[in-house]
Amino acid sequence: MKDTFKLIFSSLFKNDAAIEGRKKPWFIALIIFLLSSVLAVIPLTVSVAKTTGSDFFNSTLYSYEVGAQKFSETLDEHDVDVTVTANTEGLHILTLSGDWSTVAKAGEDYFEYVSPTTSQTILRVYVQDTKTITETEEFVTALLALENSEETPNLEITSFLVLGHRAMYSYLYNPAGVADGSVAGSGYTASYKGNYTNVEVGTNFGNFAKYDVTGDPIPAPTEANYAAYQAKVMANWETLFDNAYSEIKDTMLWTTSGIMLGVDAILGLFMMLMIFILTRGKNNPNHTFTLLDSVKIGAWSMLSPALISLIVGFLLPNYASMLFVMTIGLRIMWMSMKSLRPMPTAPQQPVRK
Repeated sequence: MKDTFKLIFSSLFKNDAAIEGRKKPWFIALIIFLLSSVLAVIPLTVSVAKTTGSDFFNSTLYSYEVGAQKFSETLDEHDVDVTVTANTEGLHILTLSGDWSTVAKAGEDYFEYVSPTTSQTILRVYVQDTKTITETEEFVTALLALENSEETPNLEITSFLVLGHRAMYSYLYNPAGVADGSVAGSGYTASYKGNYTNVEVGTNFGNFAKYDVTGDPIPAPTEANYAAYQAKVMANWETLFDNAYSEIKDTMLWTTSGIMLGVDAILGLFMMLMIFILTRGKNNPNHTFTLLDSVKIGAWSMLSPALISLIVGFLLPNYASMLFVMTIGLRIMWMSMKSLRPMPTAPQQPVRK
């Protein structure tokens, strides 16, 4: 066993040690293969797991947060409740009660917050509690399809939050870019989608300006405590975004990890096949390698690329999905050039007459 661990360590940087691994039992190669596939996908899995819905608020917000705060304050002021409830099937849905017209912009079906200093529209909030998921998604798609031009800027393009029957959507735009015509509906700077599955029943958007995340009353805003007041209001919005995103994140976590695990495993199998193909030919000293030998060598060669992908993937998470592809390709290329290449043909001596 000690010799096996020593050989595994040597195989990290020595091709001959990886090739020697073909003489070890098949189950050791299987363990290394599975371990390498898992190690390579860990950085991507961790990156997805660390993502939260409130990351949306880490973007440049262009006063979006002020618009969200004003929306909650307006709901509370006019006694309009936008609440997450449970239907007879136990599904969490959005329910609107009260006179929405007192909250909405005059003559429109949405709430709008306009900057008092720039007169630019900062945020629109649409409540579509009676529409189907398909209808809401089509509505969002239509907003994203809006066009813009420098000649006739389309000021209907603005940051928006759509609160649908079962899901919520939000897109963030640069108001200056919209005003000069350079930003179209597809030119958003941040996007978000969530659902109410893990949002607590009874969550009332109007209460975000009245109670903090622990349920304690928020003191009325004054000039002295305004920053603290706004922070507590936004903490409620961030909690909502986190909870609404959690189910989608879990699905994405398992889907992404599973796909990348499968891709890494298939890539490893492909490299094993490449080793078998590269060692064919009567001039190759390794032409006696069987398919099983090639599989073992490929498995033993995977651990080093997997460890590099694991380490570098945490340092450069944006490249985590591509690191194993590059490193295992380089390892097999290096092995084929140094250890698996055919014997050079002896030079022919001229025949003397």
